[in-house]
Amino acid sequence: MALQRGWRWCLRPVNLAAFALAGLSIVVEILLRRLGPPVQARVAPGAFEPQARQYLGAGIDWPGVVKVVEPLFLAPERLAATVLGLAGLAWLLLRLVRSRRLPTAGRHGRALVHLYALLLPVLLLLLFAVDPEWKSPRYGLMLLPHYFLVAAAILAAAGRAVARLLPAARERLAPWTVWAAPTAVVALVLATSWPSALRATRETVPDYEWAFATVAEQVRPGDRVITFLCPAAFWHLGRCDYLAAPTDFSGFAVQRDGRWVSGWNLVPIVDSAAGLNQVLDTAPRAWFVIDEGRLAGRYDADLLETVLSRMDLVAQEREMVILLGPR
Repeated sequence: MALQRGWRWCLRPVNLAAFALAGLSIVVEILLRRLGPPVQARVAPGAFEPQARQYLGAGIDWPGVVKVVEPLFLAPERLAATVLGLAGLAWLLLRLVRSRRLPTAGRHGRALVHLYALLLPVLLLLLFAVDPEWKSPRYGLMLLPHYFLVAAAILAAAGRAVARLLPAARERLAPWTVWAAPTAVVALVLATSWPSALRATRETVPDYEWAFATVAEQVRPGDRVITFLCPAAFWHLGRCDYLAAPTDFSGFAVQRDGRWVSGWNLVPIVDSAAGLNQVLDTAPRAWFVIDEGRLAGRYDADLLETVLSRMDLVAQEREMVILLGPR
C-alpha cells in the first residue's frame, strides 16, 4: 500500500484503524494460545508430556517444498492457472526493473499487486520457513482463492490486450467468434478439472455414521464405548466413554482425578494394553469403533494384541471396524 498509494494515504485515520485491527488480531491469536492447559503429547504408553510446537524451522526442506507445491499448484487441473500466475509475476517484476515502481494507476494493476501481496508472503513462509513437521499442502488451501483470482486477473488482462490490438479485426469477424475465446477457456477449465471432480464424487471415507448406528441398535445399559472420533460418538450415541489415543497422539490431554483425559471433552484416554485391559475387566461389555486405517497403522502392537485376543469382530465394512469385548 505504501508503494502504490504513498505514506500520506497510509496515515489516514481510517486506514490506520484498519492496520491496527489487523495487528490486534495477531495479538489476540497469541493470547488465545496461552489460555488453557499446555499441549500434551504421548511419549510412552500411559505417559504424556508437554509438547513444544516448533512452527518455524531453520533449514530449507526441499522434499517438504515439493510435497506442498505438487498437489496445490502442479496438479493437471491447476497447471494452467499456475502458468498464468507465473506470467503475471514475471510481468510485474519486469515492470519493476524497467520503471522501478509497481503499477499504481488503474484498478486492474493495483488489484493484481494486492493479490500477489496476499499470496506470495504466506506461500514463501509455508515453503521455506515452516518447520518440516508442519509443512503440509492442507495449510496452503487458504491460498487457493487468491491464486485463482490472480490467474483470472491475468487472463482478463490478456483479453483486454488482445481487444486493444485487434479493434478493426473485431468488426470484420462473424458474431459467433466473439464467444470463441471465452468458450475455449471454459472448455479448457472443464477438460482439466473433470478428472479430479469425478474422483471427488467417488471418494470414500470411513463411515462412522453407519458404525455408530450399528452400535446404537445393539448397545445395552452399562456398555462402554471406545473410539478415536469422540465427537461422532457424542453425536450419534450421546456419549463417549473412552478415547483410544494412537501412538502419535498429540493434543490437549490433561489430568483429572489422577488419570489422563482429553482436554476437548474430558473423555478418559486409553492408549495402552494395560488401559484397555482395565476397561475390559471392569465393563460388562465394551465397544471399540475405529476406522481400518487407524486400527492398522496408528496403535502399538501390545494394544492391538489385546484387541485381537479379548474382543470379537462384530462388523467390518465401509472402511470401519466394530469390535465387542470382553471375549
